[in-house]
Amino acid sequence: MQKIKLKIKMISDSCNENNYEGIFNSDIISYKEDKTKVEVDLNNSIITRNDEEKLLVVDYRREVIHLNLKGYDYKFDMPIECINEEKREKFFSIKYKLEDKIIEYILEYEEI
Repeated sequence: MQKIKLKIKMISDSCNENNYEGIFNSDIISYKEDKTKVEVDLNNSIITRNDEEKLLVVDYRREVIHLNLKGYDYKFDMPIECINEEKREKFFSIKYKLEDKIIEYILEYEEI
């Protein structure tokens, strides 16, 4: 288990960049965004976001987003189209299409 610094960019209509500290263990990166626990499975190209209200799983290989609203026991799946995926040492990038919007997720990390 290694402590890491993360730089995460989300590019769509605008570009948001955030920095976090997290843990790298067996090709899974874990960190917290406010009250949301985030896990990025680099081997399976899955991003999981979990908080008190919802569980959101973005599965790029199966090209689907799973949303579970916990208080309502409401589950919903939304298709996505994976356009490009790039993985290399300490870098992970996915470009995908959600409805008519192109979104790019870029994650870079380094050991602390």
